[in-house]
Amino acid sequence: NMLCGTYRTCCFDPKLLAANATFSYGNGTEPAVDVGYDAGSGAYAGGGPAASATCLHAHEGMATDLTVTLQDPSNSLFCQYVTGFTGSEFTPDTRVCPILDDLVGSFSQATCQSDFCPLGVDAYQVFVRQMVEFMQNNAVWLSIGFGVLLMFEVMIMTNAWRLRRSVLRTKDALVYAGNRDMESWERGGSAELMHHGGHHHGQQGGQHGKYNAYT
Repeated sequence: NMLCGTYRTCCFDPKLLAANATFSYGNGTEPAVDVGYDAGSGAYAGGGPAASATCLHAHEGMATDLTVTLQDPSNSLFCQYVTGFTGSEFTPDTRVCPILDDLVGSFSQATCQSDFCPLGVDAYQVFVRQMVEFMQNNAVWLSIGFGVLLMFEVMIMTNAWRLRRSVLRTKDALVYAGNRDMESWERGGSAELMHHGGHHHGQQGGQHGKYNAYT
């Protein structure tokens, strides 16, 4: 699904956005296919094929919907039929496309776009083969890159865990110190009350002694 979504994003032919455009199959034996374009949808903003622009329309007398969809990568069901994945389609950022054009030597975005409608599923298979060959030829460097990325992620997670533990320790220390201060204050208050109480009783005892002496 990831490869198919990338293919539909990077190889989507911009000509599909031109009203009344036509495309021919690669062998030249089929008539030009129609292009669906919704003039009210506005300009194409990127981020994947426009839903209203398609290579083929199922005219009366054409083959089944499955056959038409497999020959029309602009169809929203193309990836579902090709990959068998029924979940949400992966749609990468369009900035990925020029990066692939630069890194993958056998891949040309311009060629891929020109073959998008005429070759149908065959063009997608070419794209998949190019990507697989690139990964096979650069497996070592890709592994190193993923390893470095994984190492950085582990470091970030470790630092985050240590920071959280430090924050919790500091919080516990502050709570403990606060409790100690409260206990000290309570003990000090109790001692002061006892001191005042004893002094008061002493004064009362002295007064009683004086009273007894007079009597």
